[in-house]
Amino acid sequence: MSRSRWVRGVVAVLTVLVCGSAFATPYTSNASGNWNVPATWTPAGIPTLGDTVTITGNHSITVSDARSVDFITFLNNSGNKEIHVTSTGALTVAGSGAAIQLNPSTDGVNLLQVEGGTVTLTDPLASVNIAGGALSIGQLRFTSLGGTLTIPRNLNFSGTAVNADVIFDSGSTGNLEIGGDLTAGGNVTAIAGTITFNGTGSQTINDYAFYNLTINKPTGTATLNGTGTAIVNGNLTVNSGLLDDGGNQINLDSGLGSLVTIGANGVLKLGSAANGTSFPTPVNPINVNLASNSAVVYQSANSQSVDTSFSYKRLYLQTLGGPVVRSFVNQTFLTVLEELFIDINVTASFDNDLLDVNGDITGTGTVQLLNSVSPGNVQVAGDWASGALNAANGTTVTYDGSGPQTMLCATYQGLTINKPSGDVTANSTTNVFGNLTLTSGNVVVNSSFTIDVLATVNRTSGHFIGPLTMGLNPTPMRRFEVGTANSIIESFDRIVRGTLAVMFALSTVAFMVGGVGVMNIMLVS
Repeated sequence: MSRSRWVRGVVAVLTVLVCGSAFATPYTSNASGNWNVPATWTPAGIPTLGDTVTITGNHSITVSDARSVDFITFLNNSGNKEIHVTSTGALTVAGSGAAIQLNPSTDGVNLLQVEGGTVTLTDPLASVNIAGGALSIGQLRFTSLGGTLTIPRNLNFSGTAVNADVIFDSGSTGNLEIGGDLTAGGNVTAIAGTITFNGTGSQTINDYAFYNLTINKPTGTATLNGTGTAIVNGNLTVNSGLLDDGGNQINLDSGLGSLVTIGANGVLKLGSAANGTSFPTPVNPINVNLASNSAVVYQSANSQSVDTSFSYKRLYLQTLGGPVVRSFVNQTFLTVLEELFIDINVTASFDNDLLDVNGDITGTGTVQLLNSVSPGNVQVAGDWASGALNAANGTTVTYDGSGPQTMLCATYQGLTINKPSGDVTANSTTNVFGNLTLTSGNVVVNSSFTIDVLATVNRTSGHFIGPLTMGLNPTPMRRFEVGTANSIIESFDRIVRGTLAVMFALSTVAFMVGGVGVMNIMLVS
């Protein structure tokens, strides 16, 4: 390409950009009316994509069809300035940064009202700013007709907090979608409606009272930032992504009407280094809906109450600080349907209750079984390949899964094997000091397995495969199965066959030696 042609091309592109910018029109409201009426605006015309709009005076603008613009500003002067987006309206705002600047009136209310329609900011960096005046109001409102406002970045508040409003009317199905932060310094009144956080990456949710709070993030964490509590008077939903309560206790409807739902890609983290929050409360267990693969994480560095009134899918016990004990005292049972993860420096302590894990126990933490009133016991249907066990006298661990299982190599007081099918395998040193019960299923030993001299053994079915050490006393008499009758017969057959083979070899050698001796005698003769 020649230099002159390249220069002409650059000039052409710049011309298009400059001319395009030059054709963008700043419109100011001229009277109340429909957005699509030219007389509503000065200069006369209809604002469209690339233009800017300023609402002034005492004007009320209605959006009843599909309209686009780059920026909207409500002036901070006298009069009630309003935009109403009806159920047939779809307003697209394409500018970056403060795409909608909702300043207060000097003597009334400046209002963006969603009445069943949609307001969509399309630039990834677009935000909505709401400012409150000392005696006047900037307000975003969702009526009972609902509708949706989508903000890719932040909903920012400034000015006088009580006059920078977001309001959901009674019965509203409105949805406010925020891709960034919900900043502090405003006033949210929600007796209905939903606020959804759906951004990619980190989001901060400041201290407001919500009705329905939804987390629907492709990736990243939304963190509550408050003064110790967060209020959700409707439903809490974590469809996908991670909600961290930031050490703020989530308080639900006092009438037990709230639903807590965590989707397959959702994670709820509870507690901070300083504050040991509990599961959102109060909640009726039948209103807790946890999808397969959903996770709840208790992570405080302080004491933390683990709710056992419902079944978890994946339960993670972690700590943001030093060693902690998670206690489950007198709560009857804790059921984990898929995975229990116990992190290093965490001890999960069970006394007078049952830990029932239908999947795996993972992590490098400790399970502690106490017996102060009645024994704490464990039932595990999956693998328990890592971590530690601290078991008091009288406690029992039962392996009861279908199919192969890996046994935690540890010292057990009571150990029960009750498997419908498959073997359980011990890959390192394992000891039993109390009761060993073989109800069904075999134990495969790849290292050493010791049954203490004072232990009792009860068997219905199953046996050990591999090295086994047993302490024996004259009493009580014990009988222990080391294999099946067929396996013993096969072993005897192998011994007999081996013995016959050796005897045949020896006789053959003797015959040959004798034969050589006879031949030598004959030659000498």
